[in-house]
Amino acid sequence: MRSLVLLAAVALTSSLAACTGATAPAPAPAEVETPAQTPAETPAEPATFGLVEVPRDGKQFTPPVHRDQIPDGAYYCDMGDVHYARITPGDGSCPVCGMELSHKESGEPATPE
Repeated sequence: MRSLVLLAAVALTSSLAACTGATAPAPAPAEVETPAQTPAETPAEPATFGLVEVPRDGKQFTPPVHRDQIPDGAYYCDMGDVHYARITPGDGSCPVCGMELSHKESGEPATPE
Protein backbone atom coordinates (compact mmCIF):
# COMPACT_ATOMS: atom_id res chain seq x y z
CA MET A 1 0.00 0.00 0.00
CA ARG A 2 2.84 2.31 0.84
CA SER A 3 4.42 1.88 -2.63
CA LEU A 4 1.06 2.58 -4.26
CA VAL A 5 0.80 5.90 -2.39
CA LEU A 6 4.39 6.74 -3.33
CA LEU A 7 3.71 5.94 -6.99
CA ALA A 8 0.58 8.11 -6.96
CA ALA A 9 2.52 10.99 -5.41
CA VAL A 10 5.23 10.78 -8.06
CA ALA A 11 2.64 10.67 -10.83
CA LEU A 12 0.76 13.66 -9.38
CA THR A 13 3.96 15.66 -9.00
CA SER A 14 4.94 14.92 -12.60
CA SER A 15 1.49 15.93 -13.83
CA LEU A 16 1.54 19.20 -11.92
CA ALA A 17 5.01 20.05 -13.20
CA ALA A 18 3.83 19.51 -16.75
CA CYS A 19 0.71 21.65 -16.24
CA THR A 20 2.38 24.75 -14.85
CA GLY A 21 2.27 26.35 -18.29
CA ALA A 22 6.01 26.90 -18.40
CA THR A 23 7.28 26.26 -21.84
CA ALA A 24 10.72 26.29 -23.30
CA PRO A 25 11.53 29.40 -25.27
CA ALA A 26 10.89 29.07 -28.99
CA PRO A 27 14.03 28.69 -31.05
CA ALA A 28 15.10 31.77 -32.95
CA PRO A 29 14.16 31.65 -36.63
CA ALA A 30 17.00 30.39 -38.74
CA GLU A 31 18.76 32.92 -40.87
CA VAL A 32 17.76 32.34 -44.46
CA GLU A 33 20.80 32.71 -46.62
CA THR A 34 20.13 33.82 -50.16
CA PRO A 35 22.52 32.61 -52.82
CA ALA A 36 24.86 35.22 -54.21
CA GLN A 37 23.91 36.51 -57.59
CA THR A 38 26.04 34.85 -60.24
CA PRO A 39 26.51 35.94 -63.81
CA ALA A 40 24.55 34.06 -66.42
CA GLU A 41 25.93 30.56 -66.65
CA THR A 42 27.72 29.68 -69.83
CA PRO A 43 26.88 26.39 -71.52
CA ALA A 44 29.12 23.57 -70.41
CA GLU A 45 31.64 22.12 -72.80
CA PRO A 46 30.62 18.72 -74.16
CA ALA A 47 31.91 15.88 -72.06
CA THR A 48 35.04 14.19 -73.26
CA PHE A 49 35.53 10.48 -72.82
CA GLY A 50 38.70 8.45 -72.76
CA LEU A 51 39.05 5.71 -75.36
CA VAL A 52 38.40 2.16 -74.23
CA GLU A 53 40.54 -0.79 -75.22
CA VAL A 54 38.82 -2.93 -77.82
CA PRO A 55 40.35 -6.39 -78.41
CA ARG A 56 40.62 -7.79 -81.93
CA ASP A 57 37.98 -10.45 -81.27
CA GLY A 58 35.65 -8.15 -79.34
CA LYS A 59 34.55 -7.20 -75.88
CA GLN A 60 31.22 -6.76 -74.12
CA PHE A 61 31.04 -3.58 -72.01
CA THR A 62 29.13 -3.78 -68.76
CA PRO A 63 28.08 -1.08 -68.14
CA PRO A 64 27.89 0.18 -71.73
CA VAL A 65 30.31 2.91 -72.85
CA HIS A 66 29.75 6.08 -74.87
CA ARG A 67 30.27 5.94 -78.65
CA ASP A 68 33.01 8.55 -78.40
CA GLN A 69 35.05 6.07 -76.37
CA ILE A 70 35.31 3.60 -79.25
CA PRO A 71 38.61 3.91 -81.18
CA ASP A 72 38.67 4.69 -84.92
CA GLY A 73 38.39 1.65 -87.15
CA ALA A 74 36.45 -0.44 -84.63
CA TYR A 75 33.11 -2.16 -85.25
CA TYR A 76 30.55 -1.53 -82.53
CA CYS A 77 26.94 -2.22 -81.62
CA ASP A 78 25.23 1.17 -81.73
CA MET A 79 22.27 1.16 -79.36
CA GLY A 80 22.80 4.72 -78.11
CA ASP A 81 25.55 3.46 -75.83
CA VAL A 82 27.93 0.72 -76.88
CA HIS A 83 27.66 -2.67 -75.18
CA TYR A 84 29.93 -4.54 -77.62
CA ALA A 85 32.83 -3.63 -79.89
CA ARG A 86 35.58 -5.41 -81.86
CA ILE A 87 38.43 -4.45 -84.19
CA THR A 88 37.69 -7.03 -86.90
CA PRO A 89 34.33 -7.11 -88.68
CA GLY A 90 33.63 -10.75 -87.79
CA ASP A 91 30.27 -11.79 -89.21
CA GLY A 92 29.06 -8.16 -88.93
CA SER A 93 26.52 -8.77 -86.17
CA CYS A 94 26.63 -8.22 -82.43
CA PRO A 95 27.01 -11.52 -80.56
CA VAL A 96 25.13 -10.00 -77.60
CA CYS A 97 21.94 -8.78 -79.28
CA GLY A 98 22.23 -9.70 -82.96
CA MET A 99 22.15 -6.12 -84.32
CA GLU A 100 24.38 -5.15 -87.24
CA LEU A 101 27.70 -3.65 -86.13
CA SER A 102 28.56 -0.07 -87.15
CA HIS A 103 32.07 0.79 -88.36
CA LYS A 104 33.72 3.91 -86.94
CA GLU A 105 35.78 5.41 -89.75
CA SER A 106 38.99 7.25 -88.98
CA GLY A 107 38.28 10.87 -88.03
CA GLU A 108 34.50 10.31 -88.06
CA PRO A 109 32.63 11.73 -85.08
CA ALA A 110 30.94 8.86 -83.28
CA THR A 111 28.14 11.01 -81.93
CA PRO A 112 25.34 11.61 -84.46
CA GLU A 113 24.47 15.23 -85.06
